[in-house]
Amino acid sequence: MLASIIYLFTPLSLAELQDLFYADKRSLAMMLEAFSPAVLNDGVGRVEIYHASLRDFMINPLRSKQYHIDYAHAHEHLACCCLDFITRQDSIRTRAILASQPDYPYPYDWWILHLYRGYPSSKLRNLLSLFADKPLRHWIQAPDIDNFELAVGVRNARNTCLSLVIVLNMLNY
Repeated sequence: MLASIIYLFTPLSLAELQDLFYADKRSLAMMLEAFSPAVLNDGVGRVEIYHASLRDFMINPLRSKQYHIDYAHAHEHLACCCLDFITRQDSIRTRAILASQPDYPYPYDWWILHLYRGYPSSKLRNLLSLFADKPLRHWIQAPDIDNFELAVGVRNARNTCLSLVIVLNMLNY
């Protein structure tokens, strides 16, 4: 949980974190309470870390040692959470979110960047497959979507899906 909060591009409210991590509000609040010395959560505002120095410490493996938060794996987890959130929405909700530009929920705004920075795990590739099956079709049909950003996201998704195939071919599997 702390790794996810550290690597979020913008602070989120408790309700937004609940949606993103698909967690019930009570257990999420309890987890955040466990991190209360490091995480600011007043219950009504945004949940964020108290000091940037904590982020700097946690991402530096020489300083944080066993508490190090791996960059690629943290972004892979957040990309999975974003894609999972998007694929849980029905087509009507997806169209409504896309039409409400620029106030997309976090997953719609940041999935591309988390995907680009994330480790290409099998879980991430499976979620990309689900995403390509339906939500991507709605995005392509949406009249106001920024097609350049979508094209970049689709290219990154393709590269993520193909990266394991390339590595396995290089190893002659």
